[in-house]
Amino acid sequence: MFKGTSASAGIGIGKAVIVEEAELVITRNEVADAEAEIQRFKGALEKTIAATQKMADDLASRVGEKEAETHDAVIRSHAYRGDRKQR
Repeated sequence: MFKGTSASAGIGIGKAVIVEEAELVITRNEVADAEAEIQRFKGALEKTIAATQKMADDLASRVGEKEAETHDAVIRSHAYRGDRKQR
């Protein structure tokens, strides 16, 4: 039997999927144009925020606004990180 953390109260019925995380390999590279890299990052962040908002909207339409509020915190978290500068 597998144990996990529930996302909301109640009983879930459906197929269980076991997700195994692949090893994360990080390669450090020198960046020639720091400003271009920052803009590339911000563009990727905007796409991520838009995709997360789309998922939240879809979830809200299927299960209701209250259950979808968790995604709002994720979106705000991404937006906050986008405004911070590295020290």
